[in-house]
Amino acid sequence: MICEDKMGMPDHIRVAIIGAGPAGLGVARVLRDLTIPDVWLLERGKIGHRFLDWPTEARFITPSFQGNVFGITNLNAISYDSSPGWSLRSEHPDGKSYAEYRALAANTFGVNVQCSIDVQSVEPKHDDEGFDIETNNGRISSDFVIWACGHIGDPSDDDLLGANLGRHYSSMPSWKDVAGGQVYVIGGYESGIDAAIGMDQNDKEVVVLDSSARWLDGDKDPSCSLSPYTHQRLSAA
Repeated sequence: MICEDKMGMPDHIRVAIIGAGPAGLGVARVLRDLTIPDVWLLERGKIGHRFLDWPTEARFITPSFQGNVFGITNLNAISYDSSPGWSLRSEHPDGKSYAEYRALAANTFGVNVQCSIDVQSVEPKHDDEGFDIETNNGRISSDFVIWACGHIGDPSDDDLLGANLGRHYSSMPSWKDVAGGQVYVIGGYESGIDAAIGMDQNDKEVVVLDSSARWLDGDKDPSCSLSPYTHQRLSAA
């Protein structure tokens, strides 16, 4: 059940999962399979809203295909038996499509999601029996709390002198909206190279500034070097 207001949500629940992103939905699915009753996901916006904010041109860097017949879980899936590639018929989905997959999964799983509820504080009860959760729509209580919030929506750029003169990757609706003819991109990992490629395709002169030139790194660890998909796009650009 996906609720847009607090009318369908009880004042006391068994498990509160803060955040209905991939982690939160995945945990909710596991608890459902374990027959844990009265589990609710509390989502500040709506399911997938952070992915809806992605630049229009952005795509997942890992392929999304259905491999469960071989016992392999899709890297972009939120459960072992689902696949955005299967649902969306797309290997590298954009943010809007991935948000659609997550909403479909939540409905299919039958998990409880409370949208438009902003958790402002979580405090243990005085008797140590559960938690009080203060929200923008009143207080609820829960026996257990699982924190499943990400950070993409709150970029940490305060320590960078002059950050106010630029735009963070997560704040760009489309690379077509970038003004001027020359652009400097600070950071040459996945999002930086994606931005550079996107603006290059929109006839910008792009300069990437990076301390380690990750596009030349041959490290096999995907957290240290660019993905094959990004290398492929970079070579074409």
